[in-house]
Amino acid sequence: MQDQNQYEYYSSLMSKYLSGNTSAAETAELEQWVLASPDNKKQFIDFKKAWMLSGMQAAEAVDVEAQWKQTADQLFTGAKVVQLDHQKSRRRWLQIAAAVVVLAVSAVLLYQQFRQPEPYFAQAINSRLPVDLSDGSRVTLNQASSIQFLAESENGERKVTLQGAAFFDVARDEDLPFVIHTPEVEVEVLGTSFYVDGRSGQEEVQVMVESGRVAVRAGGQEVILNANEQAVFDKSANVLRKQANQDEQYLAVKSGELVFKDTPMETAVFSLNRQYNANLVIESEALKSCPITSTFKNKSLPAILAILEVSFGIQSTEDGERIVLTGRCKEE
Repeated sequence: MQDQNQYEYYSSLMSKYLSGNTSAAETAELEQWVLASPDNKKQFIDFKKAWMLSGMQAAEAVDVEAQWKQTADQLFTGAKVVQLDHQKSRRRWLQIAAAVVVLAVSAVLLYQQFRQPEPYFAQAINSRLPVDLSDGSRVTLNQASSIQFLAESENGERKVTLQGAAFFDVARDEDLPFVIHTPEVEVEVLGTSFYVDGRSGQEEVQVMVESGRVAVRAGGQEVILNANEQAVFDKSANVLRKQANQDEQYLAVKSGELVFKDTPMETAVFSLNRQYNANLVIESEALKSCPITSTFKNKSLPAILAILEVSFGIQSTEDGERIVLTGRCKEE
């Protein structure tokens, strides 16, 4: 039986079954077909849902004589109405009712199959932005970052398309994996907390896990991360590696707090660039190793640079899109 003919046959059989008009043999045939494959079972469940949504009742509940007279009066005003034989009338209305139900159910199924739900979009421009998603997850977008979110995609997943960087607190749902897509990396979880740094222009994409378990895929490779582990994808070398997470500042995207304890200036600058979507550049090699001990809570980048200038005797100069740091390391 060809697919189209098979669909029409079993759609008709399901209509008869749901309206209580199948014989014992037809009921057994339908049950056997439903149990034959997961796809058949899903099709039956969807059909039943659509049937319920259509509001149609069993064909026996129709007062065929009254319905026929009312319809004839509306369609053939002034014309003679011929009373049909009861059995013929009943059979005819059963056929009409079954046909109407099949059309209604098919229309609902087609609508559900082909409708494209609108994705949710959120964008952070000059500040961090907490976003609560419809599935109960929370995303904290870093500056100059955005997401598109589909609560259930065609692949049966909660789908996020990320541009930039964000921290994710994902609500657990074992039936709908939460999958994040960046231009280079795919991250899949059920429920956990982690950070994805997929900023364009960076040599690496980084994924850092605070809690739970995360699968990271890139360049045909995959690593599984647990809490306090990190995945790094080198774009130019097309290499994905797993390592212990040594970055203590990735949570600042969520908390707004940067804490440096004898942190080399080069490491601190990396965190500042990530946090503020900036382009700080250290000109002096000696300045790169200058240790910083300071805490910055919800401060602007200009305020932080002013503190560094006073505390460590450095200078910051704007050079186009760059901010160049110069001077020598000198603590208070």
